Amino acid sequence: MMRTDQGKLADPRIDGDRLSSLPDEILTHILSSLQTKYAVSTSVLSRRWKDLWTRVSIIDLDNQSLDGLFSDRGVQEARDLEFSRFVRRVLSKHKNLNSLMRFHLAYCSNVRPICLSKIELNAASQLEEIVIKLPYRMRKLPRSFYTLKNLKVLKLSGLKIITAQGSVFLPSLKVLELWRVETVNGKALSRLITGCPVLETVHLEECYCPSELNRKHKLTASLPFLKNLTIIGNLNMETMLVRPVVIEAARLEHLQLENFDWLEIAGNCPLSCLESARLGMREEGEIRSLIDLLAQVSNAKQMWLSSMTMVTKQFALNNQAFLSPRVIWLIRAGLLICFRLFCQMLSNNFKSQSFPS
Repeated sequence: MMRTDQGKLADPRIDGDRLSSLPDEILTHILSSLQTKYAVSTSVLSRRWKDLWTRVSIIDLDNQSLDGLFSDRGVQEARDLEFSRFVRRVLSKHKNLNSLMRFHLAYCSNVRPICLSKIELNAASQLEEIVIKLPYRMRKLPRSFYTLKNLKVLKLSGLKIITAQGSVFLPSLKVLELWRVETVNGKALSRLITGCPVLETVHLEECYCPSELNRKHKLTASLPFLKNLTIIGNLNMETMLVRPVVIEAARLEHLQLENFDWLEIAGNCPLSCLESARLGMREEGEIRSLIDLLAQVSNAKQMWLSSMTMVTKQFALNNQAFLSPRVIWLIRAGLLICFRLFCQMLSNNFKSQSFPS
């Protein structure tokens, strides 16, 4: 035994585990800062720790991070099945999913689908961030996710979105990011975006609807708080859900378009708050829409035009219809801006270097 400052003998059985002497609220807060696999593993410490993890405010599940947690059977499929069971256990054992602050799920296998129907939430849920990454659009997003009043961040990959008329209302959502998300029809994405009135960041990448590949559905949305807009299409097939996309966003600061040329900015005035614009249009894109868009992003402090050679080529082929002094000025102005920015960068780098005498 060790002696204390008062000279008394200290019992290591009492002083050796100070962590367990903390209140449950503090222990639960500590467990919430850990990956869920580590939080669950503390249940074997003692009877008191058995159910503490079921009250954590953050669930973080990633099958790539679970290596070593389960017995090694030497088979990838076996590990994925174990992970699927682990997810079901976590979702079924948690005391109150509505008390969660963040929910992250990343599953990179198609051995056994993850059942999201276990996640039943009400509109007053405390959830502020949801990140779900699944392969091959295996599951539908639960309907309860469309009416979470406190949700601020929603990032989805590999899911199906089904929205009915008036079924989407996310009044606090500021960040919406969708990768390879499938919708039941062209109107589903429109309903999702228009149901988020305070969006600041929208990222759409290779989203599509197989049943409406050849149909056009116009998306019109007024997003007064939107600052960042990214739309990335697919070069191999016409997968974008809606065309054109008409956005009213007077506060837009950053714009990125890749393989997508159906964007229209509502209003004829240039975007006064625009900081940067990156435009990478498809070779078969519409020239007229590109010209109108260039005029609206002319105030951007930084501009990348990755398909200017394609544009000039099409102008040369169609000079009778499109070649005009205004068009030539826009092309030259865009190239001149890029050249000046490049020269300024070289000048700044040159001045910052010190050369030996």
